[in-house]
Amino acid sequence: MARQCTVCKNQYPSHANFCALCGRPLVMVAVTPAGRNAGLVVVVIVAGLATYAVLAATRSAAVLENRRFDIPRAKATAVFELLRPRDVKVVVRKDGGRLQITGTPKECHVLAKFVGLITRYTGKPECEVRVAMERARKGWSTRQKYKLPKSKARALFNALAPDDVPVLVSWSGKRVRVDASPQVQENIRHVVEILRGRRL
Repeated sequence: MARQCTVCKNQYPSHANFCALCGRPLVMVAVTPAGRNAGLVVVVIVAGLATYAVLAATRSAAVLENRRFDIPRAKATAVFELLRPRDVKVVVRKDGGRLQITGTPKECHVLAKFVGLITRYTGKPECEVRVAMERARKGWSTRQKYKLPKSKARALFNALAPDDVPVLVSWSGKRVRVDASPQVQENIRHVVEILRGRRL
């Protein structure tokens, strides 16, 4: 003997009391071996999906981390405006010049490098910054155009535009053009992926 749902007709072992699909009480029926196997397959599939969902949720919660940055208020505002759109998967909070970013380890690593890039020469004397920019210009061997929604493109431009950030950047509508060294360009490319709502 086995049990069967009176609504969807799925069959289950005799110890089952409710249908795994619709939740209805089961009734006892006589089944062929094929019917018994079909009911068992349904139970195994449902149990497997439930286990996968629990493990996926646990894994997602486990891989997120927090990073804090104490940087000048204007730079903190630029990064906050960059990351605050709702479709960006990282979470950003701002208190004055203090930022807290929550994301995967790779996202936090990418954004830490980006914050380091835009604050590299903050507070340095103007003459030192000028010399550093001249030196950096010789390494701008890559040029990349990034397409983003207009508000995100503007926010990326605003973050990279200050004179003490060692890149050359221009912005027009939905496109941002960046001249930079290969390493910096790679970092900006990952930041753009984050801005497009992708998870790293």
